[in-house]
Amino acid sequence: MLLLTTVDAVEGEDVRAGCSTAVNDLVYIVDGSWSVGLADFDTAKQWLINISSQFDISPNYTQVAVVQYSDTPRLEIPLGSHLSGAELLQAIRSIDYLGGNTQTGRAIKFAVDHVFSASQRVSQVKNRIAVVVTDGKSQDDVVDASMDARAQGITIFAVGVGSEITTSELISIANKPSSTYVLYAQDYTTIDRLRDSMEQKLCEGWKTK
Repeated sequence: MLLLTTVDAVEGEDVRAGCSTAVNDLVYIVDGSWSVGLADFDTAKQWLINISSQFDISPNYTQVAVVQYSDTPRLEIPLGSHLSGAELLQAIRSIDYLGGNTQTGRAIKFAVDHVFSASQRVSQVKNRIAVVVTDGKSQDDVVDASMDARAQGITIFAVGVGSEITTSELISIANKPSSTYVLYAQDYTTIDRLRDSMEQKLCEGWKTK
């Protein structure tokens, strides 16, 4: 688990300054189940916007996709569908809340099979990263889907929000060490405190590969 500190934020400035020119496919896998609620889902979208706005969104550098999931995953934004950051941020704002149950494993499998695999830059992409945001225990198995994603070279961050999340599940989703790849917010009103830390860790991963 990781909570943002002032030191994290300061140390991240230099790292982020040089990371925007890496060739990345970044897929957000976002919980849209009933337990989230419309207001908190809007907060989660704003968090995605805040993080995404720090990177160079273009055909040559970072491309972003968004999968929202509940009972079934829904591809909200395919990789490469927006040529500029402004277009991407508006598309994230326009995502409608799903509602339903929590099938996190199914969503991860969907991202691997249908989102990352559809990238038009397979031979050029330097980093493939998934960020899973969830506020509760999955109602399906996350282990096999997560293992398959990691086996295909996809780096997974797990972001748990609230008191209903299961630490062991987040650890099984994310890459190791969990101190790097598992993040936790007390609730959606405090998730933006993870913004600097998330940006820093994404950039560190991109620079070291």
